[in-house]
Amino acid sequence: MNNFLHFINTSFNKTIKSKETSILIDTLEKEERNFINYESDGGEELCFKIIKEQIKDAIYTSPIENKEALTKQTPKQIIYNLIAEATADLITSGHNHIHAGILDEKGKIFYHFFKKTVDILMKDKFLSQEEGMEFIKDVEARISLMG
Repeated sequence: MNNFLHFINTSFNKTIKSKETSILIDTLEKEERNFINYESDGGEELCFKIIKEQIKDAIYTSPIENKEALTKQTPKQIIYNLIAEATADLITSGHNHIHAGILDEKGKIFYHFFKKTVDILMKDKFLSQEEGMEFIKDVEARISLMG
């Protein structure tokens, strides 16, 4: 989809939100407050702010997928899966590396953010320990190839 049509579609969906879109946006806002606590350094807050915009865009452009996803998962599970996937994509893109397989400081902060997200998915039983560890290993393998 070209950028103009994407902009029109996203703007329309932001203006006229479906019930499912509203649920996911509200959950994203709530989980931002839960994820970033008084112990967090500024890095987690910055990470969440960057990832949050990508997730909001995905939610607004996918109202049909939102409705379908909510029949299979809780809103919190959907949000944390989106956070984990978006963060994994970011740290395996090669843009936050100083050399092949070596993350720069920003990449290290995002990696910590990614692991915290996967820990939450495992703690809340959205992923088994095995699935969570496999996800982390997969991302680590992808990081080692990029840069």
